[in-house]
Parts: sequence; C-alpha cells; structure tokens
Amino acid sequence: MKRILIVYNTISGSTGEMAAIIKEELDGKYSVDMMPVAKNLAVENYDAVIIGSPLRWGGFSRPIRKFIRNNRTVLGGKKVFCYLSVLYIVKMEHQPLPDTDFYVDPSLEIETITDKEASLFDKKHTLWYYHSVISKTIRGMKIKSTGFFHGRLIVDRLGLVEKIIMKIITSFTSKEREGEFLNPAAVREWARGI
Repeated sequence: MKRILIVYNTISGSTGEMAAIIKEELDGKYSVDMMPVAKNLAVENYDAVIIGSPLRWGGFSRPIRKFIRNNRTVLGGKKVFCYLSVLYIVKMEHQPLPDTDFYVDPSLEIETITDKEASLFDKKHTLWYYHSVISKTIRGMKIKSTGFFHGRLIVDRLGLVEKIIMKIITSFTSKEREGEFLNPAAVREWARGI
C-alpha cells in the first residue's frame, strides 16, 4: 500500500482540521500519516506528501516554507500536493489562470474583477498572485494539485503583531473577516482526486 504523509501548520486550527478530513478520506486507500510540521520530519519513506498551510502574507506559513526548504531535494522526487486555508480570493480579468491543477472551494465565491475595480488589497489576493508566490517557494518540485479552502480567522489566537495587523485589515475591508468558514465537503472533494 502506498504511503502518504500529510504535514501541516495551523494557526486558528482550520488547516489541521482540513488535514484530518483529508486523512479520513484517504485512509484505507493509502497508508496515511498526519502530523504538524516539525524540524526533523522524515519524508523519505513516503510515496507522496500533502503540505497544508494557512495563507500567510500571500504564501505558505514560515514553518511550512522552512520544511519545504529543508526537504526540497527529497520532495523533488515525490508526488506533492498542497492545500491552503484562505479567507478570500479573486481573479483579475486580465490574468490567466495558473497552468497547474488547482481547486478553489466553492464557498470562497471567487469573482472576476477588473483592474479598475481592484483595490491594492484585492491584487494581493488573486489566484494568480497566490500561484506566483507559491511557485517561488516550491521551485524545483512538481505540485500535482493545489487546493484553496475557506478557513477561519480568530484574531485572539494570533500573535500581537498579527493581531494588530488583522484588526486593521478587517476594519478596512469586509472581504477578510473574523469567523468560521471551513467547508468540509470541499476538502473531501479535493482529497478524492488524490
């Protein structure tokens, strides 16, 4: 039986819950281990690795970026899947769709907007922007599929600096808001494609 590792980082808990949903969906079909990202996580004995992260400033969280950097050579020879917990995502009218396999949680209600309609904030939350930032992090690896899922934001669980920044952001836009938005059905749908 093929072995899959699900490695994740979570802040508000939704990325960890997504890992559990993916594991539940794949168990029986594969031998699946799930664990939070750690310094010396061995990936050599797995056929595939699923990497989960909350979206942090347009890309993977720092612990996940470090995991990828430390395991880049081994991951380069594995089937790799990624999923990210996000609060909102848009598509800019003139930007092409990423040329990789991706899934966007339907509850994110992705809309296409024009340059004229887009705020600076919107431009940092486009599907293409996320894809370009993620691509820089995973250079040298072939990602089989990336899932973007609605997560949660609980400001009180953030560190002081992030808490202040998110309070400012949520006061300026209704697109990023505090709350629980996890959509387990979407996570299961994406996982079935693995």
